[in-house]
This record gives sequence, C-alpha cells and structure tokens, in this order.
Amino acid sequence: MSASPYPQALVDELAMGRFDQDYIDDALLDRLVEAVAAVRPEVARIADFGGGNGRFLDRLLSRMPRAHGTNYEISAHLRSLNAAPPRKELVATSFLSLDRHSQYDLVLMNWVLHHLVGKDLPATKQLIADAAAVAYDVLKPGGVLVVSENLLQSSFRAGISSAALFMVTRSRLLRPIVSRMRDGKAVAGVGIYYMSETELGSVLARFEPVTTFDRGAHDYGWKLRPIGITCVREKVLVFRKPGG
Repeated sequence: MSASPYPQALVDELAMGRFDQDYIDDALLDRLVEAVAAVRPEVARIADFGGGNGRFLDRLLSRMPRAHGTNYEISAHLRSLNAAPPRKELVATSFLSLDRHSQYDLVLMNWVLHHLVGKDLPATKQLIADAAAVAYDVLKPGGVLVVSENLLQSSFRAGISSAALFMVTRSRLLRPIVSRMRDGKAVAGVGIYYMSETELGSVLARFEPVTTFDRGAHDYGWKLRPIGITCVREKVLVFRKPGG
C-alpha cells in the first residue's frame, strides 16, 4: 500500500532514527490505561496514527489482552523497527487516507500533529484539522482519543508564536541555525507546528475532554524568546467522542 496522497512535507528518512524513542514511561501508561478504561471499559480495536516504532502500541496491547491494534506508519525506517505481536497489524498507509467509518474504540496520536506540515501555514493547519476529523470519524460513538503533544506557551497573542516557529523551522536559509537546536536536525528545512493548548482545544472541539497528564516543560532559553515562546510543555490529553 502506498503513502498518503496528501501534500505533506516529510522528515528525511535519515533523520527518522531520532524518533526511535519511548516517550511515555510505565507509570504514566498505567494511569493512561485507567483513564481510558473509565471512559471505555471494553476496547476491541485500537488505531495508532503515526505509531513509529510500535512499542507504545505493543505496551498498550500487553495491558489490554482482548484488544487488537493497527499502527499506521508511513516511514519505512520506523516500520522496520516494529516487532510483530500476534494482535498488531502494521500498515504503510497514512491515517489521513482512512475510510471514514466508525470502527475503532481507541485512537492514538502521540507527537504526530506537529509533524503534519504542508507547503505553507494554511496547508499545515488544514492537515491538522483533517487529522482531527479522521480521528473523529473512525472512532465509534463513546470511543476515546489520546493525543500527546508539545504545546507552546507564549508571551505573544495566540497563534503568532506558532506561525513564527513554523516559518523559522521551514526556512532553508535558517536550516544551519535550526539544526543546532533541540531536535532541530530532524525538522530543519521541513517545518514544525507547535500549538498552544487553546488552539489544540479548538482543533478538537467536537470531542469531550476527559483528563490531561502533564509530563513537564522544555525551556529553550533565549533561542525561542524572540518569537515569544517561553516554554514548551509535553502533555498527554484524553478525549471522548460523544455518544455511545
């Protein structure tokens, strides 16, 4: 199966190794499983959108022995890192191309939205909106969405810092400078779009918020202060699709 027809800018395969990490520890995963169970006691089908090396889905399936999972991952390198448990399917198709019918009890989007980069800022925002729409449509009524994201806090008016960060990381001219920043080598010249928590809430407005886990903040010091970013917080947010 082929990659997405969506006009998405992709991180170079040579840089994909930087995302071969486990971001959620066992203690947080246990709390997350409890939060999901409180909303959706029976989980039969899980979709991991951009699930990377697959280890997060594997760990989740080990805690949900009756569930089956699908990892939608378009990076050949990250797909190659997946183990093959009997209840997991690995698919090379982008989740943006999924048929929009309710089929999943749980959808995961872990540090995916900020990498949905289009040819310009409007196209990038549209990709993010499309991702939210796909998640909503493929979830069964009462299903759960888990979104892990880097959410910026800014001294500027909402949206200005997000747009500025996109422009800076997208710029080919600034690529040598961005490459020296935290995680910069993977996104320099490609672009990244960090939202504020308010903007993320607007993108996911059709969902009902359930709970949020805060993993702490990254302080980039002076490097991002010129565009108003004071820090970037890592949060894991749980939502519910109405109905069910």
